[in-house]
Amino acid sequence: MKSGVVLVGIYFVYATFHWTARPQSESTRPRYVDVTGRSKFSYITNNGFTDRKYFPQPLCGGVAAFDFDNDGWLDIFFSNGAKFPELKKVNSSFYNALLRNKRDGTFEDVTQPAGLAGDHLGYSLGVAAGDFDNDGWVDLFIANAGANALYRNNGNGSFQDVSASSGLTKPDGVLSVQGAWLDFDNDGLLDLALSNYTVWTVETDRRCVREDGVEFYCHPKTYPAVAQRLYRNLGKGKFVDVSDASGFASVHGKGMGIGIADVNNDGWTDVFVANDTERNFLYVNQKNGTFKEQGLLLSVAYNEDAMTVSAMGVDVKDFDNDGWPDIFYNDLMGQIWGLFRNVSGRTFRYVSATTRLLSLSASYSGWSGGFIDYDNDGWKDLFSANGDVDSLRKNAEQSETMFQNIGGKSFLDVSRQMGADFLIPATNAAPRSEISITTDTSIL
Repeated sequence: MKSGVVLVGIYFVYATFHWTARPQSESTRPRYVDVTGRSKFSYITNNGFTDRKYFPQPLCGGVAAFDFDNDGWLDIFFSNGAKFPELKKVNSSFYNALLRNKRDGTFEDVTQPAGLAGDHLGYSLGVAAGDFDNDGWVDLFIANAGANALYRNNGNGSFQDVSASSGLTKPDGVLSVQGAWLDFDNDGLLDLALSNYTVWTVETDRRCVREDGVEFYCHPKTYPAVAQRLYRNLGKGKFVDVSDASGFASVHGKGMGIGIADVNNDGWTDVFVANDTERNFLYVNQKNGTFKEQGLLLSVAYNEDAMTVSAMGVDVKDFDNDGWPDIFYNDLMGQIWGLFRNVSGRTFRYVSATTRLLSLSASYSGWSGGFIDYDNDGWKDLFSANGDVDSLRKNAEQSETMFQNIGGKSFLDVSRQMGADFLIPATNAAPRSEISITTDTSIL
């Protein structure tokens, strides 16, 4: 088992871009360069591993890229883990971090003056940035094992923890993975969708050991599925849990990534939730404050073999430029990453095989991923941050991947042409950051 800490990476792309739907030659293809070393900051992703494997440890390292100080430049926020079994950020090695963009390609650590270290929080996971109070300053939500957190941007370089008064509560012991902002009722206020994985505490953690005495991270089926949650923004910093009333809690899953999009182009936002070893959910907005979960009806609940997978990272964007948002998720090696083409909002068609994702993704375990037009040719390519759950299998250490979109018809693996920094392998047990952010053509 590797150390429970890992340095973060910030990649910039350098290239002369050519507008074409054909594969590029290696001489013209963009390259990525790790520029992390240009900035001085102490943050490392720390999942608290010592000599005992706790269930949440492969999930660590949420990321948000947002302009917190309204200077027109994207800043970076990282969430972090906690010490086990205390499940507390007992020292600065577990603190979250806010990095301010200095506008010269470097970042400075402003975590302490911003009040975002999170030393009172538990084990932190996904991050969602959005202006929930419409004051023009972007705020932060952090999903946790333990109480979730909402920070209000004060507009002066600092944040205030308003979690206790916000109404963003959840049942005891629920492990939350990711939040996503959306205006599901079209009232001009950002609401919050929340993916939850299971009920887990340190006290109920199961230890899983092979016959030869080697410990491993327990299978997801070891723990129960739970309801996802939806919170309606009432204004003035208050939210109300409408999970039951909206139909969001009508099904139970092991929620991971969340995709927000209007999948049927009716002007109302819908929600896709990728589930680990449970069927995926597609909540279709009924325009009256409620949703119908129609993942099975619209053919995105299972893969082509009608099987569940360990669906992880999600993106919902129009990869074939036909005007309809499509759905992508990555999963563990051998399971095949899922790509579903939107058929005019009526249904989705599983196209992993026809687009070559079946063969391209079979040997990778993807945790976070998304569409990014890395070569500026007008077609959205696929990036994925990879690494197996544990370090026990062959090919557990994996590098990032970039699959180039060839005219919305198929994908080409161009990972080895992305540069040496792009190809550094890792496992998620190391850990590797669970959430990745793509901004324009750069990757965090």
